[in-house]
This record gives sequence, structure tokens and C-alpha cells, in this order.
Amino acid sequence: MQVIIRCSMRAYKRKFDAAQICLYLNCIIMNHWNHRVLVHQTKDELFYIIHEVHYDEMGVPHSYTENGVPACGESIEEITWVLNMFREALKKPVLWGGEKFPLEYKG
Repeated sequence: MQVIIRCSMRAYKRKFDAAQICLYLNCIIMNHWNHRVLVHQTKDELFYIIHEVHYDEMGVPHSYTENGVPACGESIEEITWVLNMFREALKKPVLWGGEKFPLEYKG
């Protein structure tokens, strides 16, 4: 079976067998994530943390990392990449953490 994979502005043609196609599609679905700001509530206060949020095949958030994501890396370039992803997270709606996840926080 021949499949066309579009990556950025280029299209690549390659022959895949059925198992390779399933593996490729599962990787796309399972690896769909980004950084998002989540608001968490304690008894008396709200606090905000950036997490990795993972999405299902329909683009709906289904899980997030247990702990917030640190701004760290093995090089300055990696830290810069993480900080840029954090900046993008600040542009998106804030989500509730905990039992209200993945509802948007309207505060």
C-alpha cells in the first residue's frame, strides 16, 4: 500500500505494510501533546502550573503529567525550546486540573 505523508510543506510517498501504518498512526495519536497552564485548587487558594497535556485522536485533552514541567534541558537551546513552549501555553485557555479536568477555567 502506498501512503502519502505530509510533513510541513512537503509530501513524501512511501510504501508501507498494514502493521507499519498502524504503528505510524498510533504514534501520531499517542504523541499528540503540548504544554498547557492548569489551575489547581486547594482549600483556600488557586495556583497555576504548566503541565504536558495529552490529547485523544479527536483533539480532546485526556490526561496530563502528575507534576508540573520544569524549564530544563541538556543545552541552552533545549531550555530555550521549553521556554518558547511555555510562552505558547500562556496564549491558550487555562484548564482545570484535578476532578474538573479538562474543563476550561473561567476566572
